[in-house]
Amino acid sequence: MFSICDKCQGIFSLSDNIIGNNLRKIRQDQGLTLSKLAELLNTSSSYISEIENGKKSLSLNLIMSLSAKFKVNLNWLLTGEGLMYRQEKERPSNGIVNIADIPREQIKQWIDDFWNDLDKEKKVWLMVEMKRQFPEFALWLEKNEESLSEQNTSPDTVANTG
Repeated sequence: MFSICDKCQGIFSLSDNIIGNNLRKIRQDQGLTLSKLAELLNTSSSYISEIENGKKSLSLNLIMSLSAKFKVNLNWLLTGEGLMYRQEKERPSNGIVNIADIPREQIKQWIDDFWNDLDKEKKVWLMVEMKRQFPEFALWLEKNEESLSEQNTSPDTVANTG
């Protein structure tokens, strides 16, 4: 399972605990206890506590569930920049969000919004980490670099500019 890197020494490192602090802010803003948030996200309260205290990283499923249930701005969640919510807050549904149930276009839009909100330095860092964490992604980029460059959408374009 993908998680925001426990070993990273960069923008999303656990040392400054931006993600954990922001998770706590969401929970408190929603008026939820650790156990209620954990129940809504289909995880344990100890895991939520460890994230909030900077001992564990946030999984991709939890990131997507937070975004879907609470309309959390992913850029804010991961960096502390921008607004906490994408739109007017909604109270969480009682259903559990499964990433497979989220339409691909919605996931693509979240990723596009997140990418577009990053500055150049963070984009470069993220591309390096994605290639390091997911060798298959690096291979895919190499195979598709020419067609991506033609579309002017290659993330490597960002990494290679100076």
